[in-house]
Amino acid sequence: MANGILFPALFQGAEDNIRKVLYGSWLIRDWNFASTSLTGFTPFASDGNLSSTLFSSSNPGGPWYDVGYMDQKGPEFTPKLTMKPTQVMQSRWPARYDFTEQSEEIAATLMESNPVIDALYNSQPLSSLQSVGTVGYSSAAPVEVDLRWRQCLFIGARQGRPELLHRSGVPEGAHR
Repeated sequence: MANGILFPALFQGAEDNIRKVLYGSWLIRDWNFASTSLTGFTPFASDGNLSSTLFSSSNPGGPWYDVGYMDQKGPEFTPKLTMKPTQVMQSRWPARYDFTEQSEEIAATLMESNPVIDALYNSQPLSSLQSVGTVGYSSAAPVEVDLRWRQCLFIGARQGRPELLHRSGVPEGAHR
C-alpha cells in the first residue's frame, strides 16, 4: 500500500472508471431484431455530446424515449446467474456447477406518469405513443398481452459531460 491504494491491481489509479453521476436518464425503445442492433452503437456525436438524432425517427433503429423522472436512487440493477450442480455417482457432492442462465433485472421507481410509462406498463409498442395533452388520451392494457422486448440506455452526467453507464438489449441471436 505504498501509493495509498489498497488494491492497486484492481483499481490501477483509473479515476475515470468510477461511475458516480450527478444526474441521469433512462432511455428505452422497442427491440426489432437486426434493425435495432447495438453493435457499434454509440449515443454520442463526435463532439462528445448526445447525438441530435437520438430522439428522432431518423435515428438508426428508431427513436429512443426518456422514461422521465425517477426517485433519487435511480435505476437498480440485479444480475442473476443460475447454476445447476453436476452430480456424479462417485461423490455425494456435485463435481462442478454449470451456468444455465445469465440475465439481469432493472428496476426503478418512476415519479411521473406519461405516455411512455403507460405504454411500458400496459405492454404496448412505443411506436404508437400519443403526445402529452392529447384530447381524449387513454391507455389500457390489451386484452391479450404480448411480450415486448425493449432496449435500454442509461445515460449519466458528471462534470457537465454525458456518459453511457449501461446498455441493455436482446442478444443478436435471441428469438421470441
